[in-house]
Amino acid sequence: MVPPRSMTLPFAVVALWGLVLASSARAQPDARQPSGTGPQEQTASRSFPGSLPAAFVGDLPCADCPGVRHTVVLHPDQAFIYRMTYLERGEGGKGADFDDVGRWSLSADGRTLTLAGGREQPAMFAVQSADTLRKLDVSGRPIQSALNYDLTRAAGAEAVEPKLLLRGMYSYMADAGVFVECLTGWRLPVAAEADNVALERGYLAAARNPGEPVLVTVEGRVAMRPPMEGTGLRRSLVPLRFVAARPGERCEPGRSGAEMPPLDGTSWQLTSASIPVALAGDPARVTLKFTSGRISASSGCNMGTGSYSLEGNALATGPLAATRMACPPALAAWEDAFFEFLAARPAASLEGDELVLVSAGGSLRFRPVPVPSANAVQKFVYVAAERKPCSGVGRMECLQVRDRPSDPWQLYYGEIVGFTHVPGTEYRLRIWEDDVPKPPADGSSKRWLLDLVVEQRVIEKQGR
Repeated sequence: MVPPRSMTLPFAVVALWGLVLASSARAQPDARQPSGTGPQEQTASRSFPGSLPAAFVGDLPCADCPGVRHTVVLHPDQAFIYRMTYLERGEGGKGADFDDVGRWSLSADGRTLTLAGGREQPAMFAVQSADTLRKLDVSGRPIQSALNYDLTRAAGAEAVEPKLLLRGMYSYMADAGVFVECLTGWRLPVAAEADNVALERGYLAAARNPGEPVLVTVEGRVAMRPPMEGTGLRRSLVPLRFVAARPGERCEPGRSGAEMPPLDGTSWQLTSASIPVALAGDPARVTLKFTSGRISASSGCNMGTGSYSLEGNALATGPLAATRMACPPALAAWEDAFFEFLAARPAASLEGDELVLVSAGGSLRFRPVPVPSANAVQKFVYVAAERKPCSGVGRMECLQVRDRPSDPWQLYYGEIVGFTHVPGTEYRLRIWEDDVPKPPADGSSKRWLLDLVVEQRVIEKQGR
């Protein structure tokens, strides 16, 4: 039960208090133990013995070639890559590759691995141990042969880059494309190479609204590429050949898998809500952030933080600690309903670019917002209650900002990502100042992203 709010709290005071929103996560049985009945069977269906990602490789018999090299890569998000290489075929006799991707699952007893992808029949393997798979026939029965049908664990799981015909929901905004692959649920940034220009043009011709996800088909390669922001490498789509865009269509139900892709490193902003208590206030103030197994959930008034995990497609939050700022009554009622919704283990799914949470209490939809890079600098700024006319790309209304209360107001020629300014309200914000990759010639090389609304107050106009 949420303690009563004190309407006399000072404007600048934020006190942390423990708000228990969910019971502790249920202990998971060791996946290496034989499964029995009930909950252990469900756990066995999601757990694979040994560490992931893992690659399993074996040269299996072939009727009209020296052999077929089978490579199975299992990822912890339950996506797989399955490559069959027909030895001494293809260009220069290097072998001809045939790739597939999709979702893997284990039987209740943990003994049979099924790869459900784009091929007509799922591939099935017996799990001999954490290091050995044995190929089964199309009916899931052992192959009666003295020949070798084993695949053994090998190094190089990340080196396999599948090339195949892919279908997924593609969207394009702010000079960046994102592709959510139908079979795996992978959310892939699109590399600006190969046939990317044709993909962008095909999408723009098909999309009815800016940023709207459209089902597209491409011949592509899933490869590791540097991100537009930050360092390191990230799984990405290299669009080798644009095939088609189909506006109004979506991935078939059940084809994107039952498990959610990882949420760590993502940030979301509410777009619509359908729960018993109506939202009072700006939806853009309601946000979710996922970082290193932690969730930060802003109701639009207070912020709750704690641990989270994805159990199948359920978003399970641990006990959250929330700030305790006074909220108007209508917003306070929404806040209670919002936190109760999160505590109810809602089912999570990605529909195009949107994160959708659904429970018996209704549904919430969120759009993605940019995440600061590793080089971003955190700072605090004040934002004035009113905008002022300014000249940028034509005449416009600019925010007024300053670093300290004693400083004069300065015009800010841009918007703060994730922040919605309400006229008549003054703010103190915690923001990230980040570099803009490839800034336009007439644009700033820096951008600001909202991290937290620290304070806000309504300013009475003079002369009233």
